[in-house]
Amino acid sequence: MVPAVSRGPVVAVLAAFALLLSAIGCGPSNGGETTPEDYAKAVCSNLLTWKQGVTNDSAALSRKLQARSLDVATVKAMYTAFFEGVVRRTDALLKGVETAGAPRLDDGANYARDLRAALADARAGLADARARFAALPARDLRSYAAGATKIRDELGRVFLGVGAALDRLSRTYRDRGLNDAFDQEADCKGLA
Repeated sequence: MVPAVSRGPVVAVLAAFALLLSAIGCGPSNGGETTPEDYAKAVCSNLLTWKQGVTNDSAALSRKLQARSLDVATVKAMYTAFFEGVVRRTDALLKGVETAGAPRLDDGANYARDLRAALADARAGLADARARFAALPARDLRSYAAGATKIRDELGRVFLGVGAALDRLSRTYRDRGLNDAFDQEADCKGLA
């Protein structure tokens, strides 16, 4: 004999379960926990800090390289220090973007993942340039300068790649709220 169960508790449990499922289903699919506005603010702030730091480091390197009495070893040490700094700044950028989390919107986690991947690609390119600068022959200034110029010119593509990645993400993930948040963020305007 099966004991009789009151319908009241069963109905209440099923109703609570249905309410929980509907609440889960109403949220963004694969979304994060950060509002689009807070996410845009964190990402843009980190990107602007990175850009300003790299720009300042580059200007300082240029000023130091204008001295006429530099030998190859000194020039090589300056470039090595510059690239070590750029890679450190990029590591800090990646950490800051990671800390920002993911925007609370459909595919927000995918957006955050793709942004981090694009920045990691830039970091890999910078680390590669650092290694190539370190490997340049230090026999004479002319051959070193020629190699350095070639690597520097290729490096411009790494920096342009960051901007291109951001443009591509805004076209791939067409969430109006997120794109508006990035458009309205003052630090993002400073990246242009």
